[in-house]
Amino acid sequence: MNNQKPSSSKATGGPAKPADPTSNPAPSNVSVGEYNAGFESVKVLLQRRDQDMAEKDVEVTGLEKEIEKLKF
Repeated sequence: MNNQKPSSSKATGGPAKPADPTSNPAPSNVSVGEYNAGFESVKVLLQRRDQDMAEKDVEVTGLEKEIEKLKF
């Protein structure tokens, strides 16, 4: 008995080609200035999020200290 699969079931083609980052720049309907402005706005939003998280972390730490004071 032969346990090999028929050759017709083998995958055709070859290894997947890696994506070329230069082949898909900013969409053609968006100017470079608009693209960069969008990128900058995302950076600002991430900075605000990080700042908010840091403030909340300080607030939680303060509350934890108050809880420790109240424990018997």
